[in-house]
Amino acid sequence: MSPGSFDSEDSDGNLIPGSWRSDLEDSLITLQNIPKRVSIEAQEIRNEFHDYFVSAQGAVL
Repeated sequence: MSPGSFDSEDSDGNLIPGSWRSDLEDSLITLQNIPKRVSIEAQEIRNEFHDYFVSAQGAVL
């Protein structure tokens, strides 16, 4: 990144907007949607954590 790309402050604490604010439309890329399916093993582990933390033994007081 070049100098001036990011926001900064002057000596009085005033905001100096960076160039990223005007370049925003050109700098973002479209990301591909990825299915959020997890493995059965991951589901089982997640469920074990859930069961523990909602139990009296795993409750955060």
